[in-house]
Amino acid sequence: MATLEKIRSKGVLILIVIGVAMVAFIIGDFLNSSTSLFSNQNKDVANINGQGIKIDEYAGLIDQLNSVYKIEYGETAINDQLQEQIQQMVWDNAVLYQVMEDEAYNMGLQVPTSEMRELLIGSRISPLVQQRRVFVDNETGYFNPARVRDFIAYVESDEINNYGDEGRRLRQYWKFWEKMVQQNRLQEKYISLLSKTLVVNNLQAKQAFENKNEMATVVYAMKN
Repeated sequence: MATLEKIRSKGVLILIVIGVAMVAFIIGDFLNSSTSLFSNQNKDVANINGQGIKIDEYAGLIDQLNSVYKIEYGETAINDQLQEQIQQMVWDNAVLYQVMEDEAYNMGLQVPTSEMRELLIGSRISPLVQQRRVFVDNETGYFNPARVRDFIAYVESDEINNYGDEGRRLRQYWKFWEKMVQQNRLQEKYISLLSKTLVVNNLQAKQAFENKNEMATVVYAMKN
């Protein structure tokens, strides 16, 4: 009985101690989860050909392609279905770019700065740039190289920083197509080099001819 009275007399103190312990537990759990959340930003979302892709890097590529779609098609919002397609395209491009870049590096292939300049604003501008409606002349309805040069000068200027998200999207838009041009040219060089290594000998040519002209008579029966 005396023990019970003693517990009752210190009931308030016990409640305070329990309350403090619960608050400490909640705060500790929150801090741990926050630390885990931030540390996850440095984790790889995938590994392609031995090269890790960080979560924030992957998210940045998705955001970049979102900007491209909004500018190309005048979209202000992207629905869930289109967002899934964008994520798939980002993944496919990431795989292709990483594998192609590694193979090209091993073979000594590259796209130097001088060649990139030709493909972007030079005498042989890439079709990937020419097909962008952003660079179409409003009066003639045809591609205008001057619009490309003006666009590059604009996105590389300090003035664009005054336009917030719109300016950021324009920069992402150009960086995306710049990378696509470089990747496409690298792929062309790679395929061209491989095509020169494929040679059909006389035996293969003869076999292909015989397979193409061989005929057979077949008797068969069908049963549903």
